[in-house]
Amino acid sequence: MYLYAPKTNEEAKEIFLEWSETPKEVKSICVLAASNYESILKDCFDNYTLNLTNKDILLFESDNQYNLPIITFRVSMYGASYLAGISACSVASGEYLAIGATRQDMSVLLPSLNGFSDGVYDYNNKKVNLEYLSDDFSGYSMSEETYKNMYEWGKKYSFIFPVAGGSNLGIYKFLREFPNSTLTAGMDVDQSYLCNEIVGSVIKKLDEIISFYINMWANEIEIPKKTLFGLESGYVEWRISDNYKSQLHDIINKYITTAINKEQKYYDNK
Repeated sequence: MYLYAPKTNEEAKEIFLEWSETPKEVKSICVLAASNYESILKDCFDNYTLNLTNKDILLFESDNQYNLPIITFRVSMYGASYLAGISACSVASGEYLAIGATRQDMSVLLPSLNGFSDGVYDYNNKKVNLEYLSDDFSGYSMSEETYKNMYEWGKKYSFIFPVAGGSNLGIYKFLREFPNSTLTAGMDVDQSYLCNEIVGSVIKKLDEIISFYINMWANEIEIPKKTLFGLESGYVEWRISDNYKSQLHDIINKYITTAINKEQKYYDNK
């Protein structure tokens, strides 16, 4: 097994092309662990003669819009975010804010933002306010700016749902320094340890998904070319923080089937 962390798209392209030239007698799989590699793949398929005999390609977080001969999956955060919206209404009254990192990554961000907004609206018929941090991908790394915005947001909103990568850390830092300002959610992994105001975390179990794919590949089981993993799959979860379990356990159990059904309908309508 070889592990690479290319610093540029050109470096990633060179690594991929070198892999494609390995002997066809050797069975191998190339795992591309970010959706931005999709454009690199398209360039390689369009402009190079690739030797892909006995080779497979797995791309994270993609709908395979170019219909490339690869395996793709997408993780839906809609259902778990819907439960986050239900939880927000259960523990906080007032105004609610959802934060997106950028307007450029909507296929990834919108299911989370819409899921949270739908959960809030279904529970108490209120609309969620929406803010974007940037027009480009810098919105994922604006923790200082987010921290400064919290001086205003913390006074205005009773619950903040941030889908902004590393920028979320500015919110958690603020809430450690100014506890009880507002409530919020963790994202991607269990982040409840970062501050007491994290009610729960929307979790993507990417480690388990990769294990699922690699085991199928190693055992020569046919792998679906495109898969969506949502709340029902068990690879996505709304995990309530310990401080809020007694308050939210019953309400989440009540709404989890609704969240699964809403998530399925959300994608059926696309």
